[in-house]
Order: sequence, then structure tokens, then C-alpha cells
Amino acid sequence: MGFPFFTLPTDYKIQLHSQIWEMVQFGNGFSWSEVYFMPTYLRKFYFNKLIEFKKKEAEQAKQAQSKIKIPKVRMR
Repeated sequence: MGFPFFTLPTDYKIQLHSQIWEMVQFGNGFSWSEVYFMPTYLRKFYFNKLIEFKKKEAEQAKQAQSKIKIPKVRMR
């Protein structure tokens, strides 16, 4: 029958702490307590912005790397 009330997924704590770690590690300025006590809607907003930024950064790095031409050296 299930639970008669709202419950969080069983892996919620893992998701939460993974998100906190990534925001503190890569977010440039967030502290653990700021992210932990941040309202959920704001944490999701900033986390999604961080993901967007990192994807753009990776794409720019890929484009810059593709512009660099490595000369082919023939070996005898």
C-alpha cells in the first residue's frame, strides 16, 4: 500500500551531501554551512547554474584545444 505521507527517497542524504560537496569544491565561494542551510529552491538554482557554467567551460576548452594544431612528425 505504501506510506500515507510524503517521504524522501532513500538515497536523499547521499544526493544532498554530494551536491553540497560539489558546490563547495567547485562553486568558488560557498561554505559547507551556507549550502547545507540554504533553502532547497536556491540550492537547486545555484547547483544548476554551476552545471551550466562547467559545461560551457568544458566546451570552450574543447574548442580551444581543437584549434591547436600539433605538427605531425615522421619517424624513419
